Amino acid sequence: MRIVYAMALEISIKMNEQMVLSLEDIESLFENRFSQKMLINLERHILSINNFRVYAVTPLDFVINLVYMERELFKANSF
Repeated sequence: MRIVYAMALEISIKMNEQMVLSLEDIESLFENRFSQKMLINLERHILSINNFRVYAVTPLDFVINLVYMERELFKANSF
């Protein structure tokens, strides 16, 4: 799940241009366990799930949404 958070942060940073977080940075952060191709596919998947609605979001917005989604998945799997 951490990789999803990292990619969501990367998308948000791209949209806000607050700083640069490259795919190479994310690769290094996760000790090269994920290839750039995998990260690009994950980014596309995150964007398509959100119907490409990424207007003026902050990193916090993405993380909060993902935390709620993770909590709902946890609740669903608890039964």
